[in-house]
Amino acid sequence: MTKETLKKGTRIYYNGDMANEEGLGVITSQVTDQFGTVVNIKMDDGRTFPSLPIAMFSEEYLGHGGTRFVMEEAYRKFRQAQITKVETQLKEAHKGFRKVAIDKMEKDRRKTTNETEPKLMKSLKAFKLGLEYQAKSEVEKQLEERKKGHSGEFNRGKGKAYEKAAESLGKIIKEGLK
Repeated sequence: MTKETLKKGTRIYYNGDMANEEGLGVITSQVTDQFGTVVNIKMDDGRTFPSLPIAMFSEEYLGHGGTRFVMEEAYRKFRQAQITKVETQLKEAHKGFRKVAIDKMEKDRRKTTNETEPKLMKSLKAFKLGLEYQAKSEVEKQLEERKKGHSGEFNRGKGKAYEKAAESLGKIIKEGLK
């Protein structure tokens, strides 16, 4: 840094150390003598740093103890870059978590389908067999009645036989799905 860039009124950032907190401040004066150029700083929290050689200032803030004093703009630039980096990482992580969640939902859906499909097929087979059995039983019953001389009832009874079979089949399906 040069004495031209570190003039009175320039805002600075102090990184801090083990004994001193970080903070923002302003250069209150600049003195050049036989030993070089030094600045006096007053921090926003009231602390003062007298007679700091300008060699202690860095052009760029690197986020570690090697860059103790920088101009506030350099600190803000670094800070914004770090925030952007974290936001990008969070977005990528969110995409990853979202993909994992979607994959898990798809896997669970497939697992559920694979588990319930055989049960459903069994229920449908039971339903079909039950329907056929009920219809056959009703038709045989009607045939028996016809043999006994109730022929007029046969045609009307056939439709009712299928209705009764369908009703019974509904009950069978409900039982099979439990």
